[in-house]
Formats: sequence, structure tokens, C-alpha cells
Amino acid sequence: MKIVTINVGSSTIKYARYETERFVYSGRIDRIGTPQAYVLEDKRIEHIKARTFVQALDWLKQRIKTPDAVSYRVVYAHGFDKPCIVTKKLLDKIKEGTLVAPLHNPWILKTILNFKRQFKVAKHIAVFDTYVHNTISDRNKMYAIPKKYTGQIQKNGFHGLVVESVISKLKQNGRHNKKILVIHLGNGCSVTAVKNNRVVNTSMGYTPLDGIMMSTRCGAIDPGAILGLVKKVGVSKTEKILWTESGLKALGGASDLRDLRGRKQSRGVLDAFLDSIVRIIGMYYFELGGADVIVFSGGIAENETWFLKRIFKRLNFLDLRFNKQKRGLITIPKSEIEVYVLNADEQEMLKRHACTLLRKILRNNRKKNA
Repeated sequence: MKIVTINVGSSTIKYARYETERFVYSGRIDRIGTPQAYVLEDKRIEHIKARTFVQALDWLKQRIKTPDAVSYRVVYAHGFDKPCIVTKKLLDKIKEGTLVAPLHNPWILKTILNFKRQFKVAKHIAVFDTYVHNTISDRNKMYAIPKKYTGQIQKNGFHGLVVESVISKLKQNGRHNKKILVIHLGNGCSVTAVKNNRVVNTSMGYTPLDGIMMSTRCGAIDPGAILGLVKKVGVSKTEKILWTESGLKALGGASDLRDLRGRKQSRGVLDAFLDSIVRIIGMYYFELGGADVIVFSGGIAENETWFLKRIFKRLNFLDLRFNKQKRGLITIPKSEIEVYVLNADEQEMLKRHACTLLRKILRNNRKKNA
């Protein structure tokens, strides 16, 4: 069984290939839509022609050839959360879900439609970012708005595959049945509170806009401020502002943390970013009644050690004690809270969910034919 996993953004496509559930290779197409588009695979960089998203997909189809199954990360589709075979109904819901996830849903929809035309025999499987958040209680999911609107307008939670991967990795050393904070810091940022393998709460809400300030997203904001923007510039412009012109980009003039480092004028911006991270860590720390394990993941956590140290300094009330490691367990044995920096493997989770679903389909077919 040849399985390909696909994780799509507006300017990147992450992919991996597995055979009989064993990893073969993985890669990333980056800077799609620019003359500098390239593929990073096995530490090798190859510049490719990908001035459009379709050109990037054409290159990828040639690379993966003829898969038996393709597993896609789907950020949001109302009414769907368990991994499933892609259907027309699901495709319609992904399209509708663009309102909730405009930076992801349009691109994954294009990818699925394109790949279904190319790989007609393959099984096409959707795996949802919201699935792991099903354990959040109704009181933590609901907003204080009239009940007739709460069926769809509620906390969904995102970065679900990241959380699943972290829990899976902690299981390997018996640290999963604990009070855990998963802090994902990348272009999108979130904090998720987990207790005994079940998500209790998460900082992203109805959309991936809520919670921590991000590269170009606003994070938590007074809804009245949004209404003010709508009255001033209209709905479409407000949507663009909140998703692509806010966060670090709005306050510091650059969406990449590396570009802000060392600038005197960026000091206040970085402090505001730190505040938004530490505030939510503290909130969920107290909601859990403490924490046994804290896990940092994402590009900022894994690569920007200088910024991670600033977070730790702000968390001094937790009495964290560190060793000299930059990855894995980074606290000493005497530290009451274990802190890890882990690479969340979303591709592995996509593969696992696909294999589980395919085995279930096979069992059901055997029962029907028995």
C-alpha cells in the first residue's frame, strides 16, 4: 500500500510518502507563486517552476506518481471531524468552511479536486484538524450568544494533528497520562490544555484567528473592535486585515520573527508577542490545576532558541530548571515540570489515520462478502 500525505497552505505544500506504513521520504514545496519557488527534500534544495499553485501541484503529481491512497489535512468542514473518504458533500462543506479557514481551505480544496482527477483509482481520505478537540466540554466550546446561533458558531479548535503527534510522542516514554500544555509556535500559534490524553481547552476558537498574536493574524481581540473595522472599511477589507495584515506584521512591519530580532524599534513588539503567549499559558495552567509536562513545537520553538529563552524567563513563577539540550527533554530531573521541545509530525498522523480508516473499510467489505 503506497500512501501519500498532503498538508497544504497558501504558499507551501508539505508531503510524505509511505509504503506498507513505512516512511519513504518527505518534502516541502515552498514560496509557491514566486520566482524563488523551491522544493526541500532530504536536506536537498531544488528550484522549480511554481509561479502558480497548479504548477506546484503538477510537479508534486510527477513526484508521487501512482499512490494507492492520499491523506489530506483538512482544517475545517462543518459537520465533519472523523477521518473519512472524500465525498461531494465533504467537498461542498470544505468550500463553505472557507469563511472559517480562508488561509487553508481554498488550497486544500483545489488540491483534492486536482488529485482526484489525476489519481482516479486511489482512495482519497480527509483528516480533520478539529477531530482531537471533540473532548472539549460544551461549556468550554460555547460562546455567550443566543442559542439559535450556537450550533455552528462555537469553539472548534485547530492544530489538532500537532496535539495528536505530541501526545503520541509522550506515550513513548510514559508521560502521556498527565496534565500537559502543548504550545505550538509557528506562523499560527496556539496553546492546548490536555489532561489524561483528552483536550480540555485550546486557545484557537471558531476560527484559527483567536488566542495568541501570530505572524499576520490578530489573535484575541475585542469583538467590538471588529465591528468598528467593519463599519469603517467593510467586511472584505476587515477579513483581509485580521488574517493577513495583523499580528507581528502590523505591529513590527515584518511577519517573520527573525526579521524583528535585534531591531530597537521591535522591542515593544516582541514584548507584546511574549505577553500574548505567557498570558494564555498561565490561563490554561490554572485551568488544569497545574501542569506536569509542557511541550513546545513549531518553527519558532524549534529554531529560535533566543526567543524560547525569553518565554522561559517570563515563566519563572513555575520554577523551571533547564539542562543544556535544545531538543527533546530540556529540563533537569529535579524540575517539577518537564519541558520538551518536540517536532510535531503531522504527516505521520495523516498516515496513521488513513491506515486505520482503510483497515476498517477492508474489514467491513469482508463482512459484507462473507
